[in-house]
Amino acid sequence: MTKKRQNKATFRQVTRKSDEEKKSDKKKESAGLSTNALLKLH
Repeated sequence: MTKKRQNKATFRQVTRKSDEEKKSDKKKESAGLSTNALLKLH
């Protein structure tokens, strides 16, 4: 029982981390897209 609870806690931490990583990736993607658009304009 305690092990299951521990696993759930660690799983939550992992999912939260992945969400943050996704957000940062999206920011990088948007930044890359904006730079690409600027390069195309010039």
